Amino acid sequence: MPKSVFKIIISNIGGFIIFLIILAIANIIMPYIPSTIYADVVGFFNANIMLFLLMMFISMVNDIFWIFYFPFNILAPITSASLSIFVVVFFYRVWNFLNNYIKADITVPAGMYTPVALLVLLIGYILILARRGKPREAYEKWVDKRAEAEKYSKAARKRPADEIDWDDVGNEFKLFFYNIGRSINKGFEKEKQKEKKKRK
Repeated sequence: MPKSVFKIIISNIGGFIIFLIILAIANIIMPYIPSTIYADVVGFFNANIMLFLLMMFISMVNDIFWIFYFPFNILAPITSASLSIFVVVFFYRVWNFLNNYIKADITVPAGMYTPVALLVLLIGYILILARRGKPREAYEKWVDKRAEAEKYSKAARKRPADEIDWDDVGNEFKLFFYNIGRSINKGFEKEKQKEKKKRK
């Protein structure tokens, strides 16, 4: 498993704690900044803390499911779809907040929750099938290994059967001279044995 559950929990909770610290600092210095826009922005984030907390929790669970192999990652697209609903909710809130200042005539269509959730759900299961049930990082490693194996296989196919590599030529020469030397040594040993027999 590329990532551990512990790392995912720590990173998500740590990120949310950092957000809370920054928001707390923004609230502390708010009386010293004479700006209604600044106060409204800080107030907007204060009003949506529970939404951020819920999104953080669902995101953490979603990340945990995505690091598992099939069939344990079967719930990952469902958690992704659930998270997308809250992302759409946040988008609507941000748009309504910004519309108080920019007064745009653009109307965001309502009822985007279901289409977005279904689209994310469909894409999630397609990803599981495309990755053969593996997590993203494990699938990428598998793809790299397969590509490397195919590369060597293609190189072996392109090389003619009668093509001789220089390394092969060197090895043939070494074996040739080794056999010659071995034959000469055997000849000398036989001559020595004959001389010994004659002396006896």
